[in-house]
Amino acid sequence: MPRSAFQLTPEEHTRLEGALHHTRHAGTWCRMRALLLLAQGHRVTDVAAALGVHRQAIHKWRTLYEASRTPESLEVRSPPGREPDQLRFACEAVPRLLEKAPEALGYHATAWTVPLLERHLRKVEGRTLSGSTLRRALHGLGYRWKRPRFVLARRDPAREEKKAGTL
Repeated sequence: MPRSAFQLTPEEHTRLEGALHHTRHAGTWCRMRALLLLAQGHRVTDVAAALGVHRQAIHKWRTLYEASRTPESLEVRSPPGREPDQLRFACEAVPRLLEKAPEALGYHATAWTVPLLERHLRKVEGRTLSGSTLRRALHGLGYRWKRPRFVLARRDPAREEKKAGTL
């Protein structure tokens, strides 16, 4: 038995469109776009085909939205369950490590890199963490990084004078 036509009030339509333009998550965007297409009168099967999802997903998103009538109800959430142990360990260990320079711990490096963090945690803590787990922990803790650049040494401006004086 087909469901009744999906309708949005002008305020709901405006809110949903505004949220659609501001979301950064592709899954959330897809859900909001699906409801806007339904509200325009498109069939569920056509919307599902256009967005590359199963029609049951469209029905599920519609039910989610109809429960609260807010765009937030369509946001993709992380799955329930406890946080993985490796990530929790990384979130505890990494800030302690980043307080110290790698040189202070005997490494021939001026800055921490993910492979160096991996090596140190494996050697000292006895825990093997993947680079992606460490990057996820760094991102979750609010750290930002960029690749170090090599800078050519600049010549001493007084080099010629020093050289002339030593001859």
